[in-house]
Amino acid sequence: MKEAVVLDRVWVKFDQVVLEDISLTVQERHILSVVGPNGSGKTTLLKAILGLKDPYRGSIRVFGEEPRRAGRGVVGYLPQMNSIEPNFPVSAYDMVAFSRFAGKSLWPLLQKSEKNLVKDALERVQMGHLAERHFGSLSGGQKQRVLIARALVLKPKILILDEPSTGLDAVAQDQFYAMLRTFRDADGMTILIVSHDIGAVSGIVDEIACLNRKIHFHGRPSETIRYDALEKVFGKDIRFVFHDSNCLTCRKDS
Repeated sequence: MKEAVVLDRVWVKFDQVVLEDISLTVQERHILSVVGPNGSGKTTLLKAILGLKDPYRGSIRVFGEEPRRAGRGVVGYLPQMNSIEPNFPVSAYDMVAFSRFAGKSLWPLLQKSEKNLVKDALERVQMGHLAERHFGSLSGGQKQRVLIARALVLKPKILILDEPSTGLDAVAQDQFYAMLRTFRDADGMTILIVSHDIGAVSGIVDEIACLNRKIHFHGRPSETIRYDALEKVFGKDIRFVFHDSNCLTCRKDS
């Protein structure tokens, strides 16, 4: 199996060190979730993978290339919802089409083939029937689907999502994650999810990495994670109970 993303002993700092000695591999056609509390360095990790923040030590490769050389269309990115203007005055269709022509100085007339790409992306996320609906009038779950379509229209090999389930109810969350599994299974897409909620993602991912400045656990959800590792990531008051055999379990050694 090929390696989609490889971080080799990566250190990142702003005024102080935020990420320390991170070695992490995301296999192609896998879903991996990086979980940790607020302020643990999750978003900084994404910025490094996207080429928006250079490490001062170590190396990062995205499909064998430095992040900034990976090429347009290799990576699709869904930022946190709170970074998107909720009442942006465009339709769902236009929100997706903007992504197709990002970086161009003039808005060109869409060719039929380009229009079809936008329509197909909206259909993939079951939003084709709301293509002309004002983006600001959509529900939280519908907005997330439009933003996924915005990433899909570039035909990415890897999809990176920053806290994608924030603000979604339980039903919308389950439907959203089921859609991501479809992208992995049907399209062979690699998916990297950042989340603070280990319980929400443990049942749908291939691997989990627990991050708080360092990686304290990296493995399959079915593996047993040491309780002291969870303490280092989430704090001493954290409690987890998992009953699904496909989910991560916690062990406290005596």
